[in-house]
Amino acid sequence: MVSLSFTVGTREYSCIGKIDTGCNLKEPFSSSPVIIADKSVISVSEGEGVRIIPYSAISGSSFLFAVKAESVTVDKKAVDKTVYIASAELNNPHFQAIINSDIVR
Repeated sequence: MVSLSFTVGTREYSCIGKIDTGCNLKEPFSSSPVIIADKSVISVSEGEGVRIIPYSAISGSSFLFAVKAESVTVDKKAVDKTVYIASAELNNPHFQAIINSDIVR
């Protein structure tokens, strides 16, 4: 588990994240990596500047709403890539975000 903090607009968020080597979710136009944060951390819905991120999982296919982060920090190390933050119900007591492993490479 890692500490994750990010800024969207002027608001700062922080939570515990899990780096997932199986998560290769990317924003389809820029190919920027996506972090999935629990809705208890950030709730993203339709609106200006929101991107739709399609995904496929064992349970089926759907989409997530995501916004571009102004800054992202993983374990106090700044990420120098463009990153999008999507929200979903993760319902996990140990972490509140799933981090695409491309972000920390």
